Amino acid sequence: MKQTLKTRRFLRGMLTAGLAVASTVALTACSGNTASTSGGDDIKQGLNTFDSVEAYQPAVDLLPASVKDAGTLKVVMNVGSAPTKFFDTDGSTIIGLNPDVARLLGKTLGMNVDIENVQFDGIIPALEASRFDFAVASMATSADRVKVLDMIDYGHWGSVLVTPSSGSDLNGEEDMCGKQIGVQQGSFQQNTTLPKVNQTQCLDNGKPAINVVTLPSMPEALVQLNSKRLDGVVGDTPNMTYSIQQQPDLKIVGPVNKSGDTTVTLATKSGSDLTPALTEAMKHVITLPEYKESFSAWGLQDSTVSEVGVHTATQP
Repeated sequence: MKQTLKTRRFLRGMLTAGLAVASTVALTACSGNTASTSGGDDIKQGLNTFDSVEAYQPAVDLLPASVKDAGTLKVVMNVGSAPTKFFDTDGSTIIGLNPDVARLLGKTLGMNVDIENVQFDGIIPALEASRFDFAVASMATSADRVKVLDMIDYGHWGSVLVTPSSGSDLNGEEDMCGKQIGVQQGSFQQNTTLPKVNQTQCLDNGKPAINVVTLPSMPEALVQLNSKRLDGVVGDTPNMTYSIQQQPDLKIVGPVNKSGDTTVTLATKSGSDLTPALTEAMKHVITLPEYKESFSAWGLQDSTVSEVGVHTATQP
């Protein structure tokens, strides 16, 4: 596994952010759990092919014939949010935790994996149209999503609020009322986290509503924040922790919606013939040392799951 100067900088940044933030807030949010950012110098930056992982026959036996005959699993994610899914220094290789999970599943199912990049709010329509077999896009469960998707747990983390390092009067979710808060379009933060905070912290207390500003991607939201067009940005803990290391004028001020516990999931279209095979494969993957090694390598060792839940229209 290649290791570059970028790798070492990434790790040092993640470690520094984790220690600094942990001293003031618990990094909990969507899942209500800390996304730890400590680790060692063995971070696996670059393409991890998991060549030592063998196919798991009970999962292989559940593959639909059409998928098995194709020989390749078509996987979709929104690339651009380190450390979960982003491009390596060559500008084309997709790396991060989510690609690792996709490739582990491919090895477990004895299939090749082809990963494509789609803007987040286009992923569910693409799955419904059968353009892809499944998504690994840090997608949290919600009532609306499980109506149209089968969702299979693979990890957990939460949401945090990011503000300018100085000159901001935002000290937590209770201060967001009446403020311009950016989120990624189609995200759990847009559809679930902020609506709940808006109701409980603002409307129920007679305060002005949060002005939620949706942007196509989290990097674009952070650009808006840096240009003072937003008061704050709410996003996934691991991505925000990484981002503030690249942008020292920003800081994490606290978790958002601490009671909104959830997991992040694989997603297929509702009732997919692939769901049983993916479920069996994911149950096997979490027993592999490579699963925990990957999470630890990306600074997310506290975000693994010990069991795999499945969320569907009939069993949310």
